Amino acid sequence: MLSFFYKRSFLMKDIKYHYAYNELNELVAIEDVDEVYRQNHSFHCINCGDEMIARLGCTRIHHFSHKKCQESCNIETYLHKLAKIVLKQKFYSESKFNISLVRHCICEKSKDCMFYDSNECCESICETFDLKEYYDTCSEEKGVDGYIAVLLLTDSSGKYKHPILIEFVVTHKCSSDKRESGLRIIEIKIDDEYDITRLKTEAITEENAEFIGFSKESK
Repeated sequence: MLSFFYKRSFLMKDIKYHYAYNELNELVAIEDVDEVYRQNHSFHCINCGDEMIARLGCTRIHHFSHKKCQESCNIETYLHKLAKIVLKQKFYSESKFNISLVRHCICEKSKDCMFYDSNECCESICETFDLKEYYDTCSEEKGVDGYIAVLLLTDSSGKYKHPILIEFVVTHKCSSDKRESGLRIIEIKIDDEYDITRLKTEAITEENAEFIGFSKESK
């Protein structure tokens, strides 16, 4: 069997759909489909809803394709929906939901120390935070302060009052007023399915996301 992600460039040029819903509306990855599973299940597109076929041939990478020609199924919308599904599933199924960002750290005694030097008593540190320590709810397309979040992380106990909005950038970034609203926003860049697959196992970092409204200062 060919490796599912053996070459990213080939995946992007030649194959579009590695995910589909089964008849129970469960997300299925093509690498989890074998001949027996294919015979016992039906598949449909997570974007347009049309019937899909699991292609398990020997000459091309395994993939899903629409049973009927479906040129109107927009790949950008498909990627946006897939990213939302995958990240929400990760939030509820994994024990941790980590983000990592570089913060500018200064000595906590900077105000009182006579030897404090702003050039010497500081450093940049990559810090990791498990958002599940602060939030227990991940909602789709929910509003906050007049803005709609693709995914909204909140704390049902009310202890942590500042929610986090998760947005996905396939072609367009958040509007300027949303970015300047003061809300905490994680804007994740999605170019292809490979980026979404990485989100399953890796932390969200500044390599693949922009952290808007987050404090970059620490002690």
